[in-house]
Amino acid sequence: MYATVLQLLQRYGNDEIAKVALSEDIFPSDSGDLLYQTVINGDRSAWTAQEIAAADQALIKINLAVDDAQKHINSYLVASNYTLPLSQEMIDNSDSSRSESAITRYYLYDDDPTEEVGKRFKNVIAWLKDLSTGKASLGAEDTSMASNNKSHIRQGNSGFNWGAY
Repeated sequence: MYATVLQLLQRYGNDEIAKVALSEDIFPSDSGDLLYQTVINGDRSAWTAQEIAAADQALIKINLAVDDAQKHINSYLVASNYTLPLSQEMIDNSDSSRSESAITRYYLYDDDPTEEVGKRFKNVIAWLKDLSTGKASLGAEDTSMASNNKSHIRQGNSGFNWGAY
């Protein structure tokens, strides 16, 4: 995982993520606070059982979107000959966390992303394409790009769930 749900909330705000993740029929005015408390396993005694159940479902939806975003990124990394999983140092020193958050956010908007969300998603996909063709790297610690330009063919499991499509 390149980004946690907590990092997603910190990057885009509790309220925005709650708005796109919670069911519209159960949307308390302080839903961002409820979602945050759900993520950190905090005190949710101020909310009704129905609101708590909705927040639990929202967290499941967010976790699925995070997982899908990671698989999306990994498909490009495998094409770039990166060895998965990436080291924590490489994750920390690259745009992978920001990228996973942007893709997750886009997925949470389902069929109606805002212009900003769509633009960030397209920028991340462009970076991932550049990464897969060698025009970009994960950063200074990136040792995956061979300087001798030899191609390496690997057979294995991509980690991408093709059955989901």
